Amino acid sequence: MGLLERFEASLERSELTRKTYRRLVEEFFAFFNLEPGRLEPGMLERYAKESSLSPASLLTAFSALSSFLNYLKNEGLLEAETYEELKKELRRVRSSLKPVRRARPLTREELKRIFERVKGLKYEKVYTLFLLSGIKVGEYERLSAEHFYLDKSGLLWLNLTPQVSKRSRMVLLSAGSEDETLLFTEKLLRWIENYEENLKVSRTALQAYTLRLARELGIDFSLESFRHTYVFNLLKKGFPPELVSAFSGYAEGSLAKAYR
Repeated sequence: MGLLERFEASLERSELTRKTYRRLVEEFFAFFNLEPGRLEPGMLERYAKESSLSPASLLTAFSALSSFLNYLKNEGLLEAETYEELKKELRRVRSSLKPVRRARPLTREELKRIFERVKGLKYEKVYTLFLLSGIKVGEYERLSAEHFYLDKSGLLWLNLTPQVSKRSRMVLLSAGSEDETLLFTEKLLRWIENYEENLKVSRTALQAYTLRLARELGIDFSLESFRHTYVFNLLKKGFPPELVSAFSGYAEGSLAKAYR
């Protein structure tokens, strides 16, 4: 079994992703007419500039290369110092490909159309949770009923422990207005009583449904759009940026750039 075959077999991903990553790594080394494994930092920027790949395709290719570097290191085929140098350069080149985009919240009209379409479905409940908490998909995957906390004043919180999020934090559940927050909080409290039945959807199904819904409605939105809307709502209500950062898990510098 060759190096790329062993690399492909080592990946704990879907069959499609494994085959795609192997092909992308193979194409990278073919571009330089080199055997797989002979990699120098300067090759990464050259590939970004001279290959015919789009920025999006390059980002995917570099994700594959990142996994390949991890494999080489774990197999003892790449020295630690060389590995760190290559990973540092890979991060630099990848960051140069990502455009800085301003975050866009969903408008009230867009939210109305989205929630009208999902009314009565489990997705209505899941979208409500995303809208009120601003959580990421990866955090949602690890949530359970025990992470919710209702304080004495009637405010509902999420306790994102280190097992749930890399940025462990307390999240205030909040909507666009106080009346909406109260209404949604009452609904969530009922849904949490049977969390698995009401609020649990697989990541794949949730993302696929959201993509299809966005196309059907003609609205440019994703699950991340609910996060942007949550942050904008807090800022609009007068919460200081440092507190919004604490609730949302954003670094203050990132918050200022995205929501300026």
